[in-house]
Amino acid sequence: MKFNLFDVPVEPIGGKKFIYGQIMDWIVDKKVFDFDLMTNLSKKVRQELHDNYIVSKLKLVTKQIDKDDGTIKFLFSLSDNITVESVMIPSKDHYTACVSTQAGCAVGCRFCATGQGGVGRNLHFGEIIMQFLTMEKEISQRISHVVFMGMGEPFHNYENSKLAVRFLQESKLNISARRITVSSVGFPDKIKQWADEGVRSELAISLHSAIEFKRRELIPYAKLCSIPELMDAINYHFLKTKRLPTFEYVMLQGVNDGVDDLNALVRLVRNIDCKINLIAMNGSTNGFVSPDRDAIKKFCKQLNENRVKATLRRSAGANIFAACGQLKAQSKL
Repeated sequence: MKFNLFDVPVEPIGGKKFIYGQIMDWIVDKKVFDFDLMTNLSKKVRQELHDNYIVSKLKLVTKQIDKDDGTIKFLFSLSDNITVESVMIPSKDHYTACVSTQAGCAVGCRFCATGQGGVGRNLHFGEIIMQFLTMEKEISQRISHVVFMGMGEPFHNYENSKLAVRFLQESKLNISARRITVSSVGFPDKIKQWADEGVRSELAISLHSAIEFKRRELIPYAKLCSIPELMDAINYHFLKTKRLPTFEYVMLQGVNDGVDDLNALVRLVRNIDCKINLIAMNGSTNGFVSPDRDAIKKFCKQLNENRVKATLRRSAGANIFAACGQLKAQSKL
């Protein structure tokens, strides 16, 4: 049986613990994932690595570039030929990696393409990290921000998501907590556990409606907890970590963009320090469509007039189906 190299950070390799650090230098700094190319290691050590360890290698299947905004979508094949998608999003002064934590998603939000095919399996945390490292290698640029907003629900893959966040921070990648965002539909017990275990990251909650019955229709898993239970967990997380929550709100024409929806959202968050990200619906999954941009701007303005911090979030990569809710790896090799 071979061990995943990411699982043995303190185990002596070749009889010496420091060799692990040398290997991580190759993987993290040089983006070299082949033991044979790690030339400062002895042949004996390299043979031991071949005999006993694996690296969570990903095979790049396709790479698509959005010519309008430079967003790149990557389709990766895993060791068992399951495929996942990841996205690199350029900004003026930095690059952001959007990584997947599962192949598919079990949550099944009705407007989200990713959730319509169900879930294949959880990703090992090394597979999550290798998405980041492979994207850095492909663009030959430092990626400074990471969002766990790709395929899957991070809290359905809690342990591997936690390990990936900590590796991003504690390895030579050294990415600060404020530059790592974990997005979830919201599981109160996991949100509290995240805080209790001291996992340092920003937290984004997929809300999509502040009206209970509407949220449950849009997000099947919302039936497992009420909005008050969710808000209690978010408040617990804030008191423990002092990190302000963000609420993601995908705008759906005729569904959650009315006056009642606006008023319910204002009532829900008016007395807490948070931010609302309004996101135009991308595509038309299950017939859902976005309001026009002027209507979304008006909704945003009215939130701000009611002392709610709200912004209209830019959806990058829509031309290549890489924007929020559009990831849906279908290739099978």
